[in-house]
Amino acid sequence: NILKNKLDWTYYGGHHYENYYSHFAFGYYTIKKFGIDKRRVSFSGPIRSGEMTLDEANKELSIPPNIDKEIINYTIKKLGLTQSEFNDLISLPVKDFHDYKTSYPMIKRFSFILKIAVKLKLVTPVLYEKYLG
Repeated sequence: NILKNKLDWTYYGGHHYENYYSHFAFGYYTIKKFGIDKRRVSFSGPIRSGEMTLDEANKELSIPPNIDKEIINYTIKKLGLTQSEFNDLISLPVKDFHDYKTSYPMIKRFSFILKIAVKLKLVTPVLYEKYLG
Protein backbone atom coordinates (compact mmCIF):
# COMPACT_ATOMS: atom_id res chain seq x y z
CA ASN A 1 0.00 0.00 0.00
CA ILE A 2 2.92 2.37 0.63
CA LEU A 3 4.00 2.01 -2.99
CA LYS A 4 0.49 2.81 -4.23
CA ASN A 5 -0.30 5.63 -1.84
CA LYS A 6 3.02 7.43 -1.50
CA LEU A 7 4.77 6.67 -4.77
CA ASP A 8 1.79 6.43 -7.14
CA TRP A 9 2.83 2.91 -8.13
CA THR A 10 0.62 1.03 -10.60
CA TYR A 11 0.05 -2.71 -10.41
CA TYR A 12 0.59 -4.20 -13.87
CA GLY A 13 -1.50 -7.31 -13.33
CA GLY A 14 1.31 -9.69 -12.41
CA HIS A 15 4.93 -10.06 -11.42
CA HIS A 16 7.12 -8.88 -14.32
CA TYR A 17 4.15 -7.70 -16.38
CA GLU A 18 5.59 -4.21 -16.76
CA ASN A 19 6.22 -4.66 -20.49
CA TYR A 20 4.73 -6.73 -23.29
CA TYR A 21 7.68 -9.08 -23.65
CA SER A 22 7.90 -10.08 -19.99
CA HIS A 23 4.11 -10.27 -19.78
CA PHE A 24 4.21 -12.67 -22.75
CA ALA A 25 7.20 -14.64 -21.46
CA PHE A 26 6.03 -15.15 -17.87
CA GLY A 27 2.26 -15.07 -18.34
CA TYR A 28 2.01 -17.20 -21.46
CA TYR A 29 5.10 -18.76 -23.01
CA THR A 30 6.73 -20.47 -20.00
CA ILE A 31 3.35 -21.84 -18.94
CA LYS A 32 2.28 -23.05 -22.39
CA LYS A 33 5.65 -24.44 -23.51
CA PHE A 34 7.19 -25.73 -20.27
CA GLY A 35 4.35 -25.89 -17.75
CA ILE A 36 6.26 -23.44 -15.53
CA ASP A 37 4.07 -20.89 -13.79
CA LYS A 38 6.28 -18.14 -12.38
CA ARG A 39 3.43 -17.01 -10.15
CA ARG A 40 4.45 -19.83 -7.79
CA VAL A 41 7.67 -17.96 -7.06
CA SER A 42 5.85 -14.63 -6.82
CA PHE A 43 3.45 -16.01 -4.21
CA SER A 44 6.14 -17.49 -1.96
CA GLY A 45 7.07 -14.12 -0.42
CA PRO A 46 3.50 -13.09 0.48
CA ILE A 47 2.90 -16.59 1.90
CA ARG A 48 6.01 -16.39 4.11
CA SER A 49 5.11 -12.89 5.30
CA GLY A 50 1.53 -13.89 6.10
CA GLU A 51 -0.03 -11.62 3.48
CA MET A 52 -1.41 -14.64 1.63
CA THR A 53 -2.30 -18.18 2.67
CA LEU A 54 -1.19 -21.26 0.80
CA ASP A 55 -4.83 -22.00 -0.02
CA GLU A 56 -5.24 -18.51 -1.52
CA ALA A 57 -2.09 -19.01 -3.61
CA ASN A 58 -3.26 -22.41 -4.83
CA LYS A 59 -6.65 -20.93 -5.73
CA GLU A 60 -4.91 -18.17 -7.76
CA LEU A 61 -2.69 -20.75 -9.47
CA SER A 62 -5.73 -22.79 -10.49
CA ILE A 63 -6.90 -19.80 -12.56
CA PRO A 64 -4.92 -19.39 -15.81
CA PRO A 65 -3.31 -15.95 -16.10
CA ASN A 66 -5.30 -13.50 -18.15
CA ILE A 67 -3.15 -12.37 -21.06
CA ASP A 68 -4.53 -10.21 -23.82
CA LYS A 69 -4.36 -11.77 -27.30
CA GLU A 70 -3.04 -8.41 -28.52
CA ILE A 71 0.06 -8.86 -26.33
CA ILE A 72 0.60 -12.37 -27.68
CA ASN A 73 0.22 -11.30 -31.31
CA TYR A 74 2.38 -8.19 -30.83
CA THR A 75 5.20 -10.17 -29.21
CA ILE A 76 5.12 -12.91 -31.85
CA LYS A 77 5.33 -10.22 -34.54
CA LYS A 78 8.23 -8.47 -32.74
CA LEU A 79 10.06 -11.80 -32.57
CA GLY A 80 9.83 -11.92 -36.36
CA LEU A 81 7.61 -14.99 -36.40
CA THR A 82 4.33 -15.78 -38.04
CA GLN A 83 1.57 -17.31 -35.93
CA SER A 84 2.18 -20.61 -37.72
CA GLU A 85 5.93 -20.55 -36.99
CA PHE A 86 5.25 -19.74 -33.35
CA ASN A 87 2.74 -22.59 -33.08
CA ASP A 88 5.35 -24.93 -34.60
CA LEU A 89 7.90 -23.83 -31.98
CA ILE A 90 5.42 -24.26 -29.14
CA SER A 91 4.56 -27.77 -30.31
CA LEU A 92 8.18 -28.96 -30.50
CA PRO A 93 9.20 -31.33 -27.71
CA VAL A 94 10.82 -29.73 -24.68
CA LYS A 95 14.55 -30.40 -24.50
CA ASP A 96 17.16 -30.10 -21.79
CA PHE A 97 20.93 -30.21 -21.70
CA HIS A 98 20.96 -34.01 -22.01
CA ASP A 99 19.74 -33.56 -25.60
CA TYR A 100 22.91 -31.72 -26.61
CA LYS A 101 26.58 -32.60 -26.68
CA THR A 102 28.15 -31.35 -23.45
CA SER A 103 30.94 -32.31 -21.10
CA TYR A 104 28.38 -33.61 -18.58
CA PRO A 105 29.06 -37.33 -19.26
CA MET A 106 32.76 -36.76 -18.56
CA ILE A 107 32.00 -34.77 -15.41
CA LYS A 108 29.69 -37.53 -14.23
CA ARG A 109 32.29 -40.21 -15.01
CA PHE A 110 34.84 -38.43 -12.81
CA SER A 111 32.39 -37.40 -10.11
CA PHE A 112 34.32 -39.29 -7.44
CA ILE A 113 37.36 -37.05 -8.08
CA LEU A 114 35.17 -33.98 -7.76
CA LYS A 115 33.70 -35.34 -4.53
CA ILE A 116 37.20 -35.83 -3.09
CA ALA A 117 38.18 -32.31 -4.21
CA VAL A 118 35.15 -30.94 -2.36
CA LYS A 119 36.06 -32.87 0.81
CA LEU A 120 39.62 -31.52 0.58
CA LYS A 121 38.13 -28.04 0.09
CA LEU A 122 39.89 -27.64 -3.25
CA VAL A 123 36.62 -26.75 -5.00
CA THR A 124 33.35 -25.34 -3.74
CA PRO A 125 30.57 -27.80 -2.88
CA VAL A 126 28.30 -25.70 -5.11
CA LEU A 127 30.15 -27.08 -8.14
CA TYR A 128 29.38 -30.65 -7.10
CA GLU A 129 25.76 -29.86 -6.22
CA LYS A 130 25.18 -27.97 -9.46
CA TYR A 131 26.30 -30.77 -11.73
CA LEU A 132 25.88 -33.94 -9.72
CA GLY A 133 23.79 -33.22 -6.62
